[in-house]
Amino acid sequence: MIFTDRIEAGKRLADEMIKIVDREDKGVVLGIPRGGVVIAKIIAEELGWELEVIISKKLVFLSMKNWQWVQWQKMENQYGVKI
Repeated sequence: MIFTDRIEAGKRLADEMIKIVDREDKGVVLGIPRGGVVIAKIIAEELGWELEVIISKKLVFLSMKNWQWVQWQKMENQYGVKI
């Protein structure tokens, strides 16, 4: 799905979720800052569920080569070992 903005995304996703969840059930919608909270708020309101915000560390994709380099740098910084 492609959305024009986060509000539209929240409304359309909520419409889809209403079809698959029992509205009598109680659940929690988790929102991640930097865009996800807006969407999660709309979904939570539509379903009548609680909204919780989760703060997380930024996830960065690293290739295996870069990941190994980061691990080596950590070891060097922590233990003073040159690899």
